[in-house]
Amino acid sequence: MRKQTLIAMGICGAMVFGLAACVPEVPKQDYGASQDSGVIQADHPEHQSLASIYEEMDVTAEEYAPRVLTLEDGRQVQRTPNSDGDSVFAGAPTAYNTLTLNADNRGCESCHQDGLADLVRNMEYKHFDLETGLGTSIGVQDCLMCHNESSWLQHGLTKQFGSLIHGLHNRDSFKGDCMSCHSATANGEGLLLWDIAKYDVLSGINWTADVQGDFRYDQDKLGGSLGLTWWPMGEADLDVLLNDYFEGAPLDEELFDSWEIAVSGMVDNPFTITLKDLIEQAPSETFISSEQCILNPPAGELLTNAEVTGVPLSWLLEKAGVQEGATTVMPYGADAYSGYANTLENINTEGAWIIYEVNGEPLSYLDGYPCRVWFPDHSFPMSVRWVNEIVVDSEEPHYNEGFGVAGVFGGAGSWIGDENSTAEFMNKPNVAICGTPEGLVVPAGKPYTFEGYADAINEQLTAVEFSMDGGETWTTFDTSDSDKKKWVYWYFTYTPEDPGAYVLQVRAVSGDGRVSYMPDQIMINAK
Repeated sequence: MRKQTLIAMGICGAMVFGLAACVPEVPKQDYGASQDSGVIQADHPEHQSLASIYEEMDVTAEEYAPRVLTLEDGRQVQRTPNSDGDSVFAGAPTAYNTLTLNADNRGCESCHQDGLADLVRNMEYKHFDLETGLGTSIGVQDCLMCHNESSWLQHGLTKQFGSLIHGLHNRDSFKGDCMSCHSATANGEGLLLWDIAKYDVLSGINWTADVQGDFRYDQDKLGGSLGLTWWPMGEADLDVLLNDYFEGAPLDEELFDSWEIAVSGMVDNPFTITLKDLIEQAPSETFISSEQCILNPPAGELLTNAEVTGVPLSWLLEKAGVQEGATTVMPYGADAYSGYANTLENINTEGAWIIYEVNGEPLSYLDGYPCRVWFPDHSFPMSVRWVNEIVVDSEEPHYNEGFGVAGVFGGAGSWIGDENSTAEFMNKPNVAICGTPEGLVVPAGKPYTFEGYADAINEQLTAVEFSMDGGETWTTFDTSDSDKKKWVYWYFTYTPEDPGAYVLQVRAVSGDGRVSYMPDQIMINAK
């Protein structure tokens, strides 16, 4: 046994000597003479000092600095944050966002720099205008409002947003690739839309818990428009009105004076009256009120807070003499559109008007000139344009699952139909940041005032909440003394003490405990 062991040791020893003979001889280095900032360096040219690495990173960071654009109004925007300080070398500059993520060349506005609203406005297929002058950030979420599986659209093919958008970009004019629009995940969720997922990916954002600032609101600020000015719904001949609209013709005063409105149905004294006589005989009222379009998306611009002038519908009903057993009122327009029935109980409680002026001016042709119905606690499908008949009836109110939760009075908010959300409506309550473009450059250390609207249609708006840590914490400001017939136009002043990017989120809370289905958010860059 001992002999076998010695033989084995001899063989192993020979192998070791043999391997040693294969290793090349390495000249000795004097490492002690090649130290820089405490880092031992070899004399090989590919080895760099820490100082030279920092110098190279400085050059790279400058070369790949985020793009800064100047808007027509002179303000500057930087859509990608600076990613300084996020290097593996602590404190070293880095171009992670622009070089590694290529963030400046991703998202809708990297190609469509005039904005999606302008793009949609100039498409061959007619869309309604997404902008009404409020200055919200129109983005891909506005497209998803219609083009999704729970959409109000009647044509299934139009719901397929992915197929639609890929079809539009599957042509020679598109020079990007999949990552131009998407962010890839490693958690099994696949490709997400870059514009929606980017804040979770970009570095250099200063997340701030329990954000503090000064808050106030103004309900008498006017803004927006009468909402969705879609084409007439019926088959009646409105060529004169529409041709005048397209040609920009002045309003026809004779049409205003001779316009007739009939009151019929379950009334003792049906009658017809001209608009001119109605204004002369009935007490006109002027007040500020808000309304949303039923299709107004989260943070959308399809709403108004306007000063309207009109005659109370109650005056016409009293003159006609509503019969016992009547429960509803159905307005009709000259285009044969009926909207949705309102209840007499709701009219007595919340009010209803036939309006003929907005913000001191007559209605436009397409907005219903010479007059339209105004229900302040409902959305625009109830606000029938070119109203020429009021029918009192005892039928059940007209419900429509696409314009409200089944069994809930039609026109009270747009149902989202999202099985993954506890929210019932996508725009009740609704909230938006107005006037702050994405990536706006603001001075560091100085206060900046964000502003925007919040509206809950027919519910009391009780609070507006803000977050700067991605929704982990929310700072609440009470609005429970607000008038529910008007929007809450809020102002939030925040001081970004340190340079860098900040992302503000805002949401609203209604009296029934509803929270905005989707908070609005925007990024600013403090310098």
